[in-house]
Amino acid sequence: MKPRAKIWLEKNSKPFFGDGRCELLKAIVSEGSLNQGAKKLHMSYKQAWDEINLMEKRMGFKLLNRKIGGAKGGGAKLTKDAIILIKKYEKFRDKVKDAIKKEFDKSFK
Repeated sequence: MKPRAKIWLEKNSKPFFGDGRCELLKAIVSEGSLNQGAKKLHMSYKQAWDEINLMEKRMGFKLLNRKIGGAKGGGAKLTKDAIILIKKYEKFRDKVKDAIKKEFDKSFK
């Protein structure tokens, strides 16, 4: 037996960031482009693009610096704000999960 919890962030009662969207941003970093990041996560380019646009709209800041394709290809890099968001979210999420485990252990073990 173990506890489970899902963490996400909302603004004006609308979700804008959680584990899935965090993984999308990290996949863009590892793959160097939105298209390749989406493929890594088995999602369509359009779905990934829609997720990025939704997050940017709800947060009010850019997440990606985009480079249009050409002879050398395009790409995308995270903005400083996006990198900070990932770090803060992961730290917060991990602390919440640790607190849940601690309370679970006190209550059930």
